[in-house]
Amino acid sequence: EASWDTDTYCYLASVHVGPEHSPVISVLDRTQQRQQVLALVDDAWVTRTENEQDPWITVIPGSPTLDRSGSLIEVLDRQGNFRACRDGEPFSPEGWNVDAILDVGVDHIAVIAAVAPETRVLARLGFSGDVDVISDPEKWSVGVTDGDVSVVASTNASLTSSTMRIIDSRGFVDIASHAELPVVTARPNVLRVGERDLSAAVLLPEHHEPGERWPVICSPYGGPHAQRVIAAGGAYLTEQWLADQGGLPDVAPIGSTRCATTSPARCSRIKWTHYSPSRTPTTLSTFPASVSEVGRSVAISQHSQCSIVPMSSTPRSPEPR
Repeated sequence: EASWDTDTYCYLASVHVGPEHSPVISVLDRTQQRQQVLALVDDAWVTRTENEQDPWITVIPGSPTLDRSGSLIEVLDRQGNFRACRDGEPFSPEGWNVDAILDVGVDHIAVIAAVAPETRVLARLGFSGDVDVISDPEKWSVGVTDGDVSVVASTNASLTSSTMRIIDSRGFVDIASHAELPVVTARPNVLRVGERDLSAAVLLPEHHEPGERWPVICSPYGGPHAQRVIAAGGAYLTEQWLADQGGLPDVAPIGSTRCATTSPARCSRIKWTHYSPSRTPTTLSTFPASVSEVGRSVAISQHSQCSIVPMSSTPRSPEPR
């Protein structure tokens, strides 16, 4: 029975069994800041590499694994991005964040990656640096890949449904969808706000007229792995329904707070509130009327502990839990 130092590395984080190699596993210590990558050789676990990361190791689906030559493929935090690495050397484009490894070929890997914060693409990344983008880079896409064949589901901010497509080197075939459409039509306005260029989404009521002012309610996000501002209309249906009842824009900085809007009464202005340890609120500023001013208000408030406070930017590096 093969074992490892479970006293130090008590968490089994990932297991990958390739078609041509023995299993590769990654294990974490209790703080999840130290990682060992182990390969099974002659019924014993052999250490391939060790990693340390503050505040913690982010486990990427499909990583670590081996390519067909036996080189170690990982996704590591390098130069502020989660980059695909081969034996420790990055080969994915700078500025891309790899979300998952889908397949490992002879001279490439297939991945899901974030080129822009609000979108996801399927792409093949060559070990030599070549890039073959499979899906539309303007959409939010997920899928699976096996060799030359990919099945991709895509959507965008104006759609509440997804399109399915089978793609190979000869072309593509669309898969018909007979799913019922939602009764709510989401209308997110995606923009960038603040000094850190955070992504935000603003949703206006269906009956909104220019110049009207609305109250706002916050809907907190679920943590750094629960991104809310994405190019997928279906992600905003609940908040859009709330807004349509009579509320103000939905403001959604990535990694901080996403706000929906609802109120049966219209207000000429709403106040940002600072909560002291005694929970006594004090007014910071008034809420603007236009969508363009929403971004400036978020930027102003990000330096205070306000009801809307951006706490992180795009997923370029791990964040505290």
